[in-house]
Amino acid sequence: MDYVKWLGLFAALFITVANFPQTYKMIRTRSVGDISTATYILLVIGNAAWLVYGILKSDIPLIVGNSISTLSCVVILILKFIWPKSKTHKKTGT
Repeated sequence: MDYVKWLGLFAALFITVANFPQTYKMIRTRSVGDISTATYILLVIGNAAWLVYGILKSDIPLIVGNSISTLSCVVILILKFIWPKSKTHKKTGT
């Protein structure tokens, strides 16, 4: 494997792992209120487009990285829509 493929796999690793801390935190705290829906919709569209591009180019780093990234962004969006926002409200001064 040439250095360009290794660079691609290195980049794919970090892009793929980037959403794991957010997903873990959401699952652990069950808090989704601070997640931007628009950001994750755009990430799903962008990652899915890169995935299709990788498939068309038969580029393994693009296929692997973007399939996992797309899936993790979809999971975050699903959690955003199925879990209610935090039920705790700050009380106003009395």
